[in-house]
Amino acid sequence: MFEEAVLAHACRLASISARANQLAGDEGSRMHKYSLDVAAFINKNDELQAENVALVAHSNAVTLNVAELTSYSNAVVPIVNELQAQNAELTSYSNAVVPLVNELQAQNAELTSYSNAIAPLINQGAPPFTTASLEANCT
Repeated sequence: MFEEAVLAHACRLASISARANQLAGDEGSRMHKYSLDVAAFINKNDELQAENVALVAHSNAVTLNVAELTSYSNAVVPIVNELQAQNAELTSYSNAVVPLVNELQAQNAELTSYSNAIAPLINQGAPPFTTASLEANCT
């Protein structure tokens, strides 16, 4: 009877030990799975940090490009303003010259009409002209 009790107790201990080993194995598996999940999370976090560093570098490069373009723009604005002022001055000169050109063209037309009127008389060997004779032949 004592042997049976020891055997029964040993069987219970073996069963408890097996169950403990099973629980420890299950817990170990869970811990292993959690460690894999944590490792994956750490890897993903590292990837995201690397992406963030790349994005910050790109953002800094864009900021430098914008600053450079702004400096070019700021340098060009005074040049454009100067060209606009010169264009206004040239337009003013042009506007002043147009009436003079029109007047010269009118005078040229008048002189051409006198020349056309005098040419046949000169070709006919007419005597020298006076102002009165020119006016009579040119009207």
